[in-house]
This record gives sequence, C-alpha cells and structure tokens, in this order.
Amino acid sequence: MAVLNCLAGAKVPLGVTEISKCLGLSKGTISRILSDLEKEEMVVQDTVSHRHTLGIKLLELGLMAQSNVDLRSASLPYMHQLLNVTGETATLSMRVGMERMYIAQVPGTYEVRHVPELGKRFPLWAGGGGKVIWAYLEGDEAEAVFDSLRKSGVRTLASGQILDIDRLRAELGEIRKRGFAVTVGERVPSFCGVSAPVFGGEHRVVGVVSVGGPLPRFGFEEAMRLGPMVDDAARKISLHLGSFTQNTNSDSPVQDSAVAHHNG
Repeated sequence: MAVLNCLAGAKVPLGVTEISKCLGLSKGTISRILSDLEKEEMVVQDTVSHRHTLGIKLLELGLMAQSNVDLRSASLPYMHQLLNVTGETATLSMRVGMERMYIAQVPGTYEVRHVPELGKRFPLWAGGGGKVIWAYLEGDEAEAVFDSLRKSGVRTLASGQILDIDRLRAELGEIRKRGFAVTVGERVPSFCGVSAPVFGGEHRVVGVVSVGGPLPRFGFEEAMRLGPMVDDAARKISLHLGSFTQNTNSDSPVQDSAVAHHNG
C-alpha cells in the first residue's frame, strides 16, 4: 500500500531508486513488491524507461467500489419500503464475478428473523438471490456457473433437494419469465425468499434485491404474491442506476443475451 500511495502521489512515473528513497526501504524490497504488483496489474512498468505507474487493475477496483456505493444508496429507500409492507428482512447483494456478496440489509421487525452477514459471498447456484442473477447472465457466463457447480461437488441443497442440471436450466427460464425467483430452504433450512435482479448502466445484471423470512410465516404462496412488488422495486433501482432495459421473457437464459428485462 505504501508503494501504491507513493506512485499515486507522484506526477511522473517512478523508478525503483526513487521509490526506495521515498519509503526508506531497500531497492531489493521495492523490486520484489513491484514484481508482485505487476503480476496483479496494479502497477505497470514502461519497457523503455523501466519506470513504474499505477495499473489498470486499480481503476477496475475503484469502479467496482463506486458501483457498490451507487447500488447501495439507490437501493436502500426501496428496501425500507419492502420492509414496511412485509415486516420481513430486505437484503441487497452485489454480483462479484461468479458469486454474490451481501452489501446491505434492512432487518425485519419480527423477533424471529433471518439477518445475513454483510460481506459474505455465495456462489450463484446457491439460493434464489444467486439464481436470479444467474438467469440473466449471457450464455458463456451462465455456462461458467454450471461449470462451477459441477466442480464444487455439491449435489444437494439445504432442503435435501437434489441439484439437477436440466431442472436448473428450466428453472432459470421460469425466473426470466416471471422476473423474480422464489426459493424455499435452498441455502438456509426453513427459510423462504423472493429475489429480483438489478441492472446497471450497461444493461448488465449487477445485483439482486430480496425479501424473506422463516417458514411457515413467510411461505411460498406469500413469496409469489410479493414477487411483482420486489420486481418493481428492483426495476426502480435499475432506473436509478441508468438501466433502461425491456423484459424479453426469454425461455433460454443460458443462450440469449441478458441485456433486456425491466420496462424502462
């Protein structure tokens, strides 16, 4: 971090000697640190001058952090509205590659409730929140989730249901038709939830907003009834993020492009 801060504060590219003097560390130490940073694309070395500047990876991380902030701030008002109507915990997850991560929550008002841990990641094939993101991925990305599931060795859900690839493909198609996902006991036993996708400015799925609670208080029928409301909240969040997509109701979630969902 000290090396990155040194480069960030410099107006020109820096060599190993200059960074060494800036930080009071040996040239050997600086060279090893720079080598590691170059492997991660956080630092770039000019092939002619051999001086170093910040790399593109830092821009990518910065944009992800900004997206995180925008997604959270745009979602919280609608999450509070969902809480006011349902009394159940509303959550927001952000897509991180082939996973999703909880980044915000509004705890339910009931004494018995499920409140997930912020910052925790889950694969997209685990639970309704992940599946609703998965359903709107483009073909190659969707297939990568199937590959991840196969490599994981997981064969059953928390409910005991067997994970079947053909059944999953059909389920993803149903999610696209409805615009939301409803799952019971898939990741957390005796828990039911309803989730809808959030799209960003490039019309790509960036996250998911969900509402859920314990059985039997919050069951499948209640989740299905609330599905359009959760989908509407996700649509409004997407509009805040600059998405103006339209629902295609495609039957082929792993083949068709996911650039269309909400009515802008």
